[in-house]
Amino acid sequence: MKANIPPKTSPASARLGPTTIDEAVAHLCQVDPRLAQLIERVGPCALKLRHEHSIFYSRLRSIVYQQLAGTAAAILARVNALFPTALRNTRSTS
Repeated sequence: MKANIPPKTSPASARLGPTTIDEAVAHLCQVDPRLAQLIERVGPCALKLRHEHSIFYSRLRSIVYQQLAGTAAAILARVNALFPTALRNTRSTS
């Protein structure tokens, strides 16, 4: 089954808007009856974008934040390995 995919757009016009969300929901309902039932039960999409960044910038930002989170976790693991008892909660839970 061939999907009705909209033509490629330029990066400046690749932002999600009401028509592209509506088109995406219509496509999903057409190709997946179970998902269509769920969409009918849940109601219209309430997705609201908080900023006007391009899709590329948004993807880049999420990758950078993932890398920073991994680095921070590695640093915390090293500190915990060097001082295993220093970071434990010493308060009683009773």
